[in-house]
Amino acid sequence: HENTVLAVALAHSGEIVATGCSGGSLRVWQVQTLRCLAVLDDVHDLGVTCCSFKPSDNTELVTAGNDEQIKVWSLDENQMITLMITLAGHSASIMSISFSINGKFLASTSGDKTAKIWNTDSYRCLATLGPHSRYVTCGVFSEDSNIFAATFDRFVKLWTLSLDGEVEFENIPASDWSELQVQSFLTKEGFGKYGGIFSEISGGNLLALSSLDIEELGVDESDIEKMLQKIQWARFGVSASDGFVDDVPNEFLCPITCDLMVNPVRCSDGFVYEETAIREWLLTRRNTSPMTNLELSDLELVPCDELCHRIQSFRKSS
Repeated sequence: HENTVLAVALAHSGEIVATGCSGGSLRVWQVQTLRCLAVLDDVHDLGVTCCSFKPSDNTELVTAGNDEQIKVWSLDENQMITLMITLAGHSASIMSISFSINGKFLASTSGDKTAKIWNTDSYRCLATLGPHSRYVTCGVFSEDSNIFAATFDRFVKLWTLSLDGEVEFENIPASDWSELQVQSFLTKEGFGKYGGIFSEISGGNLLALSSLDIEELGVDESDIEKMLQKIQWARFGVSASDGFVDDVPNEFLCPITCDLMVNPVRCSDGFVYEETAIREWLLTRRNTSPMTNLELSDLELVPCDELCHRIQSFRKSS
């Protein structure tokens, strides 16, 4: 490799090993001879962060990177590498991936403060776990695949999985919601009275709604901002706060990261964001508002000093 190696995976047979580097390249090596069998460049933008072979299968390799993506690769008998599928469910760098011992599940953890469980038959996302108060750095299954553990900040959290191979709860990415699932989401978030006017809106359409669209649908003015925030959290896989969001005043949380702000700034859309988060958003999302989906004509960010002082006081008292 020409760059720092950040990922390594040994196949179940012990005959081949895969490595990935910060430059984004993937290499497959023969263990016995130490010969490089295959090289694939630009596997992930900004580098490969982790990789893993599917248990008992030397031909299926999964990689993940700083580009928020997980990729599943097939290796043939000549060690030719072919992309099978790309999983795009996270909204920040992937920090770890791990298979269950039986190979039925793949877990991914991310800087977006969530972990995801994938079914390896179809690589459909079965569950999103989180968000948590900080990055989810790693995760692991128990030997019988009945327990999943993940780490964040100074904590380890455990989930119980069902014995029949399915996760007990299912949280499909918002972009894949059906019309009925959108109805369930609205009801759960306290907007059940609007179920009728959203009856033909799927998850993908829901995420594309702007504040003007929601107003035209007939949502009360007092509920528009609240609904936009809930939709924004759903966009990033937030289905439950694990107690963190509930313990913090809503105005102290960044709508993008759902985390306690350090340097709050007000944008021209009227919403307050963490400065680093909104700057990154504006660089990558073509100057649109994270909350309204409308284009921003004014990109000035105004520091909220009074709010910053109150957040600092809250941190000291917590």
